[in-house]
Amino acid sequence: MTAGAIVFGLFAFGLIAFFVLRPIVFAEKAVKREVSLAELSAEESAVLLRTRLEGFLISIHDLDFDFDTGKVSKQVYAEQRKLLIGRAISILIQLDQTEAHLVEVDDDIEQAIASYRTVGTEKVVSKSKQAKRVSI
Repeated sequence: MTAGAIVFGLFAFGLIAFFVLRPIVFAEKAVKREVSLAELSAEESAVLLRTRLEGFLISIHDLDFDFDTGKVSKQVYAEQRKLLIGRAISILIQLDQTEAHLVEVDDDIEQAIASYRTVGTEKVVSKSKQAKRVSI
């Protein structure tokens, strides 16, 4: 073998080893962590809760279908359905609490806008009265 072939072989081996070992070496950066609801904004957590709720509702629907087709026994069906409904209710409660906070924020914003508008119209009315007094 020539020196060029050996160098090319070592280069190819190194390149392949790099791509094979890269996920293992840099695994810490690729680790995904579970995000808690406290770290999310109210809107983001509401979206996440709605997604989870939809997942549980689909699971309940699938369980009903499996029971109707005879894939699941009556005992397993009753236990699983009770468990899934309980989890869905828990998520509904969390979703109601989150959305109640969003409604409070919306009410505060609407109240601030209304007070701004009344102050703005009072300024316009007082300026028009002053203009009439000056022109007379």
